[in-house]
Amino acid sequence: MSQRPIQDIRPMIQEAFHALGVSESELDQMQDTLLIQDGRFTGRTFRAGNLMAMFMVDIGLIQVYAEHGELLKTYSTHAAPAATQPQSKAA
Repeated sequence: MSQRPIQDIRPMIQEAFHALGVSESELDQMQDTLLIQDGRFTGRTFRAGNLMAMFMVDIGLIQVYAEHGELLKTYSTHAAPAATQPQSKAA
């Protein structure tokens, strides 16, 4: 199963943030940071409004967190249509 290209991740994050209540003006000011470990790109973090998302390259996941660290949603970055649906956290 292939992963989505890196350039497709930012729109996925913006869509997830918007669905969770982040305004358009906050999305316009979204900040992202590259995560590098031992000289290797391992992911990115994104921040907008009161939310933070982490994209983990090696496992192909995006996790969206609330302001105080509560995990809100997990998304797969794999290209298969069923795998791109949001997964709510377990009860």
